[in-house]
This record gives sequence, structure tokens and C-alpha cells, in this order.
Amino acid sequence: MRRGAQGKDESRPWRYDFWQNRFGADPGVLGRRLLVDEQLLTVVGVAAPGFRGVEVEHHPEIWVPAMMYPAKIMNPGMWCVWILARRRPEVLRQQLQAAVDVLMRQHLAASYPTSYSAAFRKKALEQRLEVREGGVGLSMLRDEFGKPLAVLMAAVGLVLRWRRASTWPT
Repeated sequence: MRRGAQGKDESRPWRYDFWQNRFGADPGVLGRRLLVDEQLLTVVGVAAPGFRGVEVEHHPEIWVPAMMYPAKIMNPGMWCVWILARRRPEVLRQQLQAAVDVLMRQHLAASYPTSYSAAFRKKALEQRLEVREGGVGLSMLRDEFGKPLAVLMAAVGLVLRWRRASTWPT
């Protein structure tokens, strides 16, 4: 078996649909080693029915825990990482954002010391992590087109309302 980070087995949780369609929902597959994309993997779990991941546009069949690739995720050149966590109900999103802001500032200050050029360091220190509600999933399309579509829908609503008012019988 291929060994992963820190000598641990390469193990993956699976999407429920994949487990059901490919393995007939056989519970005996848990703990087995299977060849997937030329890698021997240990099946460690199956996601709940209906859970397809957190990205609206992407539905992986097998998830890869970040701890399996610590060299990649800890690389200072890694510029795009989504960090997902479950917030305790008694902690407000604003409280969590404040705590994340402090941690991020500390991390950036350590990652970009004063030896960097002032302009580059200023830009690097402006980075931030945004705390969002995850119940609707993450969507690059929603982030990019959500506001323009809302404006377009409002404009369509105004035009329809104007049209209706101008043709209303008197």
C-alpha cells in the first residue's frame, strides 16, 4: 500500500452516490483497499446521502483530506485555499471573523517580513479570509455573477412594473 503524509495510509471518504452506484452500497467495502486512479486507497467512510461536497459546481466522488498533502497546502506560493469549519451555534459569525482576522494578520506578518519591498508587503498584508455561512455551498459562479444578476432582475422588475402601469385601463 502506498504511504501518505507522515507514513499514514492513503485513505479517502467517498460520496454516497459513488458508493451506491459503483459498489451496490456494500458496507463491506469500508476498510478495504481499492485501486483508484493507480493509487491504492483505504475506504474510511461514506458521506451522508445527498451530500455532494461544498462546491456547487463540482461534485467529487472521493475527497482528499488536506493533511495527505501538507507540502502543497503549506507552500507560501499556494494562493487559493478554502478552509471549511463548523461554527458552534453560540459563536456569532462576526466574532469568528474578528478572531480569523487576528490570526490572518499574524500569519501574514510572519510570512512577509520587512525584507520584502514595501509595496509588495503592503499588498500581501491586505489579504484576508472571509467567514461565510456554508449552508448553501461555495460557488465561484455565485460570487462572480450574483450581484449583476440581482441588478438585472431588479431592472426587469421595474420595466415590467412600468409597462403594466402604462397599459393599465383607466
